[in-house]
Amino acid sequence: MEQGHIIRQNGIDAGFSARTMGIKVKYFARLREQAGRAEQDLPYRPGLRVSDVRKETIDTVVGGDSILVAVNMAYTRDDVELKDGDEVAFFPPVTGG
Repeated sequence: MEQGHIIRQNGIDAGFSARTMGIKVKYFARLREQAGRAEQDLPYRPGLRVSDVRKETIDTVVGGDSILVAVNMAYTRDDVELKDGDEVAFFPPVTGG
């Protein structure tokens, strides 16, 4: 992930320029095997929602609305807008017994 840097103009600090960090996507349990990886990075773009990440990642491997999703370790909905640097995790449905 890239770090921000100080912009210098004519030898004077002109401010801080933050580069995007991106979105970290993690897969758990059987989704990890189906995806063929434990995690991946996606570029951040303004307006990016959980549903967009789902369509670009897990839906290409396994369909289904029953897949659970968390952002920054808290379960969430697909309509949530993401921030640069967020972590999105997908889990298969949890059952007990």
